[in-house]
Amino acid sequence: LGQDVTFPVIRKKRVPIATTTISGGYAIDYRKAALGDMSDENELQDQVRIQIRNKSAKYVLETVYNAIKNASGVKYFCEDAGLTKTNVDKVLAGVRRFGKPTITGDYALISQFNGFAGYSGVTPTVSGISEAVMKEIHDTGLMGMYNGAVLSELPNPYDLTTLNKEGDNFATMLPTGVGYVIPTGGKSPIYTITRGGLTSFTGTDVTTGQIMTRYDMSVGALVAPGREYEIGMISDTNLE
Repeated sequence: LGQDVTFPVIRKKRVPIATTTISGGYAIDYRKAALGDMSDENELQDQVRIQIRNKSAKYVLETVYNAIKNASGVKYFCEDAGLTKTNVDKVLAGVRRFGKPTITGDYALISQFNGFAGYSGVTPTVSGISEAVMKEIHDTGLMGMYNGAVLSELPNPYDLTTLNKEGDNFATMLPTGVGYVIPTGGKSPIYTITRGGLTSFTGTDVTTGQIMTRYDMSVGALVAPGREYEIGMISDTNLE
């Protein structure tokens, strides 16, 4: 106190991570089980593992998105109806000082960067674009780099049990309109946990003659409060 020399102080606190229950399950005919035919059960158990894994990934991604969007301090975030070069460049400029950024997201989001380079349509040549970039887009549908940032498509399979809001296609497992700008190096502010392991419960429905089994797992995710700026985010509301 009373001095004119400033120095940094690190403050440390503990923050609890809230968990949610991720569930999945299957039903088989009791007669098949009684006769020793377990072929369907083996197949359905594999599907349950896929279902719980996909649901857990979706929960973590949505938790990260909400934490960064609603952060009150410094954050690198933009949300537009269609990506705009101006706002995306602002997020990249902010994140880049922490390390070389990688932009990852659904194909529908990442493919919009082709337009930032001046590419449109399927014409064999476009003025102002190098042959290397044209070949890259031709072969993969995406540019590999944008202004020094790596463009990486995040695999996003269909959920064959759910239709989209228009009803003309399957819904995707993960959000399509969210992209993450992740710097290389450093410690991630994202923490994920599971609590109590995987539990199961089995019962018989006498009316339908089905043996039903459900699995539950507690999953938690948290972006460290005050460190939301360590990950940038871009969002296209047209793809929600």
